[in-house]
Amino acid sequence: MMAMQSVELHVDDEILVEKLRLGDDRAFQTLFVRYARYVAGVIYRLIGNDANLDDIVQETFLAAARGIKELSDPKKLKLWLVTIAVRHTGRSLTRQKRHTALKQALMQQVSSIPNDDDDERIQEIYDALNYINPKLRIPWFLNKVEGFTIAQLTSICNCSSATIKRRIKQADDRLKRRLHAV
Repeated sequence: MMAMQSVELHVDDEILVEKLRLGDDRAFQTLFVRYARYVAGVIYRLIGNDANLDDIVQETFLAAARGIKELSDPKKLKLWLVTIAVRHTGRSLTRQKRHTALKQALMQQVSSIPNDDDDERIQEIYDALNYINPKLRIPWFLNKVEGFTIAQLTSICNCSSATIKRRIKQADDRLKRRLHAV
């Protein structure tokens, strides 16, 4: 827990930014105390009640601390923090979208595996994917989860369409075998 006596709430943003650039720990605490609630509110309104909210807030302030020298106008500190928060929120939403897409794709691929807990099932699939050679796993994932076509994958993976098709089929077979063995 942050000690309130070390936080200088009366310092304006321009001085605060200068102190942050000099590596002043108290300045970082002041930044956090001053803006964390606001940033969390913005993130909450973007994603709703989400388990990742606290993580995104922390990532935002860590990124701000690392990148404070990039802030060109200290008067725009609050806007800059919101910009960082929005970027991290977008990344989180993208990860969630990918996780959902992966979950749907994997469920279609291995629907015969009995398991009532979807999250546990997804973890089993991720674990199984870790045992599949990346040469097979990458085109499988890009095709089944990201929706890339065989033609697109030939360019991405720098191999023929026959090779891509073979690798996807091999990944499917190995994934199913691995999951049925669990």
